[in-house]
Amino acid sequence: MDKKEHYDDAISSLTIGTSKLFILPLLHVEKQIIELMKKQQILIEQLHNENLKLAWSQNSSEIQEIYGLMKLYDSKLAGLKRNMKILHEKIIKLKKRTNKLQQFQKTQSYIQSQEHVEE
Repeated sequence: MDKKEHYDDAISSLTIGTSKLFILPLLHVEKQIIELMKKQQILIEQLHNENLKLAWSQNSSEIQEIYGLMKLYDSKLAGLKRNMKILHEKIIKLKKRTNKLQQFQKTQSYIQSQEHVEE
């Protein structure tokens, strides 16, 4: 029995020594895992809240109405731009015509003044 007690003491000492070697690191790892799980739970809740907000915004009739108005106003704006471009081109043509008419008028008045001088 003496040998058995000796082995039991050796096993007990080895068990205590081994557990002392690994308990502190394992406790530290356990704390880290618990902390990570808490952070993960917080992130999951935040993600859930963001998903709810997104689902609400996509299903909101008010937002859908705003998107519809945006499309309508965008098409109106495109039409206005097109009309402004056409008007700008017409203005340029009218300015050119005005310049030609002014030149013609100047030429005519010069010719008339020359005719009056000759008479």
